[in-house]
Amino acid sequence: MKADGSLGSHTVWQTIADHNSATYYFANTRTPGFVWLPLQEMIAEHKFKKHTSWKLEMIAPDPSLEDGVYNPCYSGDISALLKKTYDPFQLI
Repeated sequence: MKADGSLGSHTVWQTIADHNSATYYFANTRTPGFVWLPLQEMIAEHKFKKHTSWKLEMIAPDPSLEDGVYNPCYSGDISALLKKTYDPFQLI
């Protein structure tokens, strides 16, 4: 809920998928630049295996900052920054 009581929200993330090059582009509107995942390369390097989920922290709480959110400024290929996580669909 916004400060004025409305339920509206703003766009924080922009995404683009390039199907020809199998690349996923992502931008956090609070930080400059784009990041991308070269999916075809990651598949070839066997980084994607069956039943493996990955994550990248794009924002983190930080009470010492004015708006309370820390936004790491990533740029370029972020495949090396991914960390394994639980499968979000495992609970279904």
